[in-house]
Amino acid sequence: MKIAIVDKKVSYNPLIDGIDIYHAKLFHGRILNGKINDNHLGDELTTPLELEKDAFDLHYIFQPQRNLVIPQSAKQRLATVSQIMFFPVVFKKLFFVPYQKGDLSLGPNSSYDVEAWLGAFKHEEGLRREIESFYELVLPNYNKLQQEFTNLRRIEFNLVPWRKECLALSTEMLRTFAVIWSGKGIILRQDVFETIQEFFSWDYFHKVQLDLKCF
Repeated sequence: MKIAIVDKKVSYNPLIDGIDIYHAKLFHGRILNGKINDNHLGDELTTPLELEKDAFDLHYIFQPQRNLVIPQSAKQRLATVSQIMFFPVVFKKLFFVPYQKGDLSLGPNSSYDVEAWLGAFKHEEGLRREIESFYELVLPNYNKLQQEFTNLRRIEFNLVPWRKECLALSTEMLRTFAVIWSGKGIILRQDVFETIQEFFSWDYFHKVQLDLKCF
């Protein structure tokens, strides 16, 4: 069985990547309703994510905190996948700021000024009519699943070259749960990953693909 593990990039070298921290903030957005916990499958879904987001690129999957936020068009691709839920997010602030990889002239010179720079943009209510609905992708928690399955195999991988990570997985777990949240990254069974991979921008996400037969 093959899987993919994805997680958002949290550090950039602008001179090498052509991306600065403000590009990432524009892409992934910000949560405005405080430091709330992301939801897991089985939780009572009561408080939606309230987001600030640049509408320029608002057709990709993004990750403002721990969970992925996906567009309606990606949600439709996942309609037959069991053991996941979709919780609508609320865009409290939308603005339109074009940007591109390699253009380092747009944002502030210091990363300490990024939050104030973003805060200066004004909400544009009319943008709501131009975007899809978006949903927090609510997934089972890997930490709980570890206690429910036996015959787990230790899988080592590198999402970034300088850090080795480890997860314990089984084919039985992945047959039952095709997408799983973990603190090491979002685990997607290969068939599900192929269904939605076009909605990821790999400038802003790490990705590793693994064959469990090799472990």
